[in-house]
Amino acid sequence: MGRLSRIVPKHYQRWNVTFAEMKKIAVIGCGWLGLPLALDLKAKGYETYGFARRQEVQDTLIANGIVVLPSIDSLDNIEVAICTLTPPKTEEDLKVHTQIARAAANNNLEQFIYTSSISVYPDIDAEVSEGDNDPKHSISQIEATYLGQYPKTTVLRLGGLYGGERHPAKYLSGRSNVAKPLAPINLVSRERVIESILKCIELGIQSEIINIVDKEHPTRVSYYTEVCNTMGIAPPSFEESEEKGKIVSTKKMEQLLHL
Repeated sequence: MGRLSRIVPKHYQRWNVTFAEMKKIAVIGCGWLGLPLALDLKAKGYETYGFARRQEVQDTLIANGIVVLPSIDSLDNIEVAICTLTPPKTEEDLKVHTQIARAAANNNLEQFIYTSSISVYPDIDAEVSEGDNDPKHSISQIEATYLGQYPKTTVLRLGGLYGGERHPAKYLSGRSNVAKPLAPINLVSRERVIESILKCIELGIQSEIINIVDKEHPTRVSYYTEVCNTMGIAPPSFEESEEKGKIVSTKKMEQLLHL
């Protein structure tokens, strides 16, 4: 087995059937977010499938009783699919997302969830909600591809991600003249994202666009200074600026998912 199969946390390897109905759920893209999501789904008793290109990740899926999909659009007999692939950067990437959207429609899935990004919103000094995205933004266009191909699609717009060994504070540590010290942060933990996806499945959410972001929005300077000090790493220094930025609304997340 690959290295990853030996480091999966034990709590992901337990069987803990919490839902009466066992659904067949596929996770497309078993990376930093998708792999722990697939493991959590399996631990909760779902019949779980996963797509990953790397052999090491495939070995981890198999070691944990997750069926490896033969191709990225193999969704026959699947009831729910979650695509955690990153936004397309090339025409080939776009073709892959279009292929997945078409497969979701052809198989008439009960639910299809695409993890998007709050980058679709303009960086303005105001609160933004799900209807405020820039339709010309490339991420808005890929969302439109999914929603156009399969209107049941639910789009989760994720804030800046952190969790495990990954945190933006590590990237900013020790840097000088970091911009916009008074701008609010719009981050979200991997655990909250997984919780949100599980809630969508449990509640049967369809045809929605939902921001998934932490409810608190401290300023960049206060947040990163505190986090870096807690981590024992050098905090960044910020430029002198009164410029602020957007706060991403979590009202819909709270109303629909009760989070």
